[in-house]
Amino acid sequence: NFPNLTNLNGSSVLVSGGPTAAFPGVASYINTTTLNNQTRTLQASGAGRTLDLRNVQTITNGLSYYAQLDVNAMSGGVVDLRGLTQISDPTGGDTRGRAIDLTADGSGSTLNVSSLTTYTDVYAGATSSDPLYSTVTAKNSGAIRSGALTTLQGVHVVLNGTGTLGLAGIQA
Repeated sequence: NFPNLTNLNGSSVLVSGGPTAAFPGVASYINTTTLNNQTRTLQASGAGRTLDLRNVQTITNGLSYYAQLDVNAMSGGVVDLRGLTQISDPTGGDTRGRAIDLTADGSGSTLNVSSLTTYTDVYAGATSSDPLYSTVTAKNSGAIRSGALTTLQGVHVVLNGTGTLGLAGIQA
């Protein structure tokens, strides 16, 4: 546990060797990128592994070309972002090719974004030569808890028939 850490901006956190990494002092995450084509990852992989970011309320992507943020619950891992209300791709900087991807892949894999109401990608679907969409993917019996989600803009939803994803609140 890291109770005194309050800033993870621009960091990757991968939980696979220990049972839990908890960051109770972190209230937001900004994918601060300094160069083009940088990817950051927040991930828990393996049964009994948890990345606890329950107090994060907002996630904001970086401003660089092809800034990428991957949030993954894999192979039975759990990513707890229960306090998250907004995921956004800012309008500033070079918006081309940027994406924030949420994935739950594998039996027992859970991505808890149960308070998330708004998930937006400002550049998605652009008609330039490098369009890229943010994605939310639940597959291979993975689960994304997203029951509060009402606004999904520029985000591809990917289901392979075995994952679960709460989209009942989405308004057309």
